[in-house]
Amino acid sequence: IGIKLNHYERDLAAIGELKSAFPEITVQSWRDYNRSFFSALRVEKNILILLICLIFIVVGVNIFNGMRRLVYERRQDIAVFSALGGRKKEIKSIFIMQGLLSGLKGTFFGLIFGILLCKNIRTIFHLLAVITSNSSFETFSTIPPEIVFHEVLFICLFGLFSPLAASWKASKGVLQANIAEVLHNE
Repeated sequence: IGIKLNHYERDLAAIGELKSAFPEITVQSWRDYNRSFFSALRVEKNILILLICLIFIVVGVNIFNGMRRLVYERRQDIAVFSALGGRKKEIKSIFIMQGLLSGLKGTFFGLIFGILLCKNIRTIFHLLAVITSNSSFETFSTIPPEIVFHEVLFICLFGLFSPLAASWKASKGVLQANIAEVLHNE
């Protein structure tokens, strides 16, 4: 049974083998040699995750406002459903499902686009280096991309939770108005 090692673990294993074979020399990985660069990348990654969370909060607020507007615009339809025997939970579930579907669509397309971008990032950086004649893009193209499953899962779950929570909160006021008052003008 083999264990799959990530890039860093393979580097450490190779360095360990070199140190044991040649104890008189100093061996350093390229990650240790560029420690400040990788520390900056780690900070940048954490800031990007924070920005993604903020984006999902903004999306959640946007969906909340859209759903509240939809509930207000559909108050006559809601009153008719209620007058015909529709329970509040059933009517709320319509709006919650609409928010869930919005979240599923956004998460699915965002996941596909993100994975495609990650798989082709070396080519993209290489093209940017050629187009802009900037060698720093060529340096970035040498860094191997890595998809971290738990981070992708966290972002996808947050992408689903944000619109779901917003639509649930927006649907709370589904039957606040009196049915007779809403249908009176019909």
